Amino acid sequence: MPYFTTGDNQLWYDDWNHTSNPGPPLFFLHGFTANRNYWGYQKDGVAWRLANVLGNYRCIFMETRGCHESNKSSGPFNIQQQANDVIFLCKFLNIERFTYCGHSMGGGTGFQLATSHPEMLQN
Repeated sequence: MPYFTTGDNQLWYDDWNHTSNPGPPLFFLHGFTANRNYWGYQKDGVAWRLANVLGNYRCIFMETRGCHESNKSSGPFNIQQQANDVIFLCKFLNIERFTYCGHSMGGGTGFQLATSHPEMLQN
């Protein structure tokens, strides 16, 4: 499982279709107390179809602090910090612009991204 480190936190992520001819990046973030499976992370799920059937999208997943594989992380546990973690991961992966998909509280993180880092969001 891939992880990235920010401060004293080790957060889980995955990056599909990033090596050979990557398509446009789609960033998926789950809601409060959820995890990557809410996005159809498993084979034949929604995200898997976007990456493998409907197009050559580069799909990036992250599990927020305290959730599922990122469960040993410390706070703060708020929307601003989640947005900072998304930006940190994108910079770590050398992604300059991306389309963001947020579920439930992940949608609030998307709103925060739109107000604090609009230059990174694909129109």
